[in-house]
Amino acid sequence: MTTFMITATATATATATATATATATAMTTPMTTTWQTADTLLAMAVVIALLISLLAAVVAGVLARSDGATLPAAASRAGAAFAATLALATGLLALLR
Repeated sequence: MTTFMITATATATATATATATATATAMTTPMTTTWQTADTLLAMAVVIALLISLLAAVVAGVLARSDGATLPAAASRAGAAFAATLALATGLLALLR
């Protein structure tokens, strides 16, 4: 009975020491994340697609308003242009990926 308790205590102490050592090592090791070039280019392509879609929406809204459309109709045309351009751009990105 005594041998079992000594062995269990020694095992628990060794486990606690190993856990403390692993935690201390993990805390002193700096975490670094590396971005792959493909991921970075994909993120940039998505941002560019959003900007082009926004530009198309603004142009469509201004042209609709200058054509005599009401403000809600011009906003609706701008929204449709934004959605169509973004769908086209993301579709092209999906094909290229």
